[in-house]
Amino acid sequence: MFSLKIFKPILAAVILSGCVSTGLVPDDYTGPIAVIADSSGPVVGPDMGWLNPRRLVTPPKVDLFFVAKIDGKTVQNIGSQVRARNYGRGFALTVKPYDREVPVQPLQLELSGYTHHAADIGALFGDVHTVNGTVSFTPKAGVRYVVRGSLSKEYSAIWVQTSGGSIVTSKVEKRR
Repeated sequence: MFSLKIFKPILAAVILSGCVSTGLVPDDYTGPIAVIADSSGPVVGPDMGWLNPRRLVTPPKVDLFFVAKIDGKTVQNIGSQVRARNYGRGFALTVKPYDREVPVQPLQLELSGYTHHAADIGALFGDVHTVNGTVSFTPKAGVRYVVRGSLSKEYSAIWVQTSGGSIVTSKVEKRR
């Protein structure tokens, strides 16, 4: 018997796969490339041991900072990877690094940062902070860049910096 439980996620993946770019550097591209990595803060949450009654009230959460679009095209990112990897896992939360190669040319980057909760109930009863905006950026060949940010109730910001910590784009800021 065919199960809708299996069919729905497969159908969603097939439909959405046409909306997200995975290869930003064409196979026949021979020019210089750079790397832009997404980042996250530490996973913050209660002790997941059985003796902690608060674990049902405050599930783990993490702040994610990533490139959502490049030149108007939606791209794979740490946000989509975390959602896919942790869907249906309850209070478990695993975050793995994510980066992408980009050609060395002027780019419009849509940056996004938000608080991701392991379980939806965390978003309902906990803090959720967001920041997003577009920056212009021309990477340099062979350089590794990282999307970094800061999220809080009063002030949130997101930017791109070198792996050494030098900020290379304007900051997208949100004040409350």
